[in-house]
Amino acid sequence: MGREIIVTGYAKMPTGTMVRALYGTLAMGARVDIETHTIIEGWASLFAPQTQKWVSELLTGRNLMSDDTEFVDRIQRDYWGSAQGAICQCYRDMVRRYRETYARQEAGSTSQHGSTPATQTGDESPMP
Repeated sequence: MGREIIVTGYAKMPTGTMVRALYGTLAMGARVDIETHTIIEGWASLFAPQTQKWVSELLTGRNLMSDDTEFVDRIQRDYWGSAQGAICQCYRDMVRRYRETYARQEAGSTSQHGSTPATQTGDESPMP
């Protein structure tokens, strides 16, 4: 297993849901192996523990660079709760964040390839 990162996505919950009453928004997150783009562990801030577990199981093992619609299709088909749209939006937001940040990281590492990282000399005075 390679380097692991955390990525998150967010969406507003529909009016009348417990999560909206408690938090206002739904959050989804994943611990991802950045070399394989695979979710090692996923979670969502849903109210019912059973739903949290089910969504976590659906997220785990998913590749954020290739699984574009399968998760959303599964939620739309099999989750009949009022948070269906928010769960799909959270996932899309999380995938978008992952892909954009990964692309920036790759572009940054490519442009810095072969350069020596800056080091502190110890001459700098601390800010007051």
